[in-house]
Amino acid sequence: MRVILTRPVDNLGEKDQVCEVSAGYARNYLFPRGLAQPARPSDIERAVRQQQRQAKRTAQTEAKINETIENLKKIQVNISAKANPAGRLFGSVDEQAIRLSLEKEHHLKLPDSAKFDDAPIRQLGQSTRRWRWSGGRTFDLTVNVTSISDA
Repeated sequence: MRVILTRPVDNLGEKDQVCEVSAGYARNYLFPRGLAQPARPSDIERAVRQQQRQAKRTAQTEAKINETIENLKKIQVNISAKANPAGRLFGSVDEQAIRLSLEKEHHLKLPDSAKFDDAPIRQLGQSTRRWRWSGGRTFDLTVNVTSISDA
């Protein structure tokens, strides 16, 4: 029996996916719990169109993320912070400070799914920090920390 899943089901499929299951499994488990509905020809066409739209949206999102990452690789973020004469910062430059600087200098807002992988910066100078984005993507961002008295 062909059914269309209304919710993700473990070991079976995702929402709006057309699956072939036994009649007893569909009648006794999937239908009573609202996990699936019978697959009529019109419903199958609708599910296929929905999957195509979702695939197109996913491809567009992936392309946009890749473009943003390529742009971020070319950017250098400049941050001013208080430091002692030896170049050690009073405090540190963390993820939040880098995000704020990106927004102010380059008008780029990183999504919350982009996370700072490395330890905070505690020294003056230029350093490269690794960021992790959803989907396992990583990119390096160059951060230049200068003393407030130098700025």
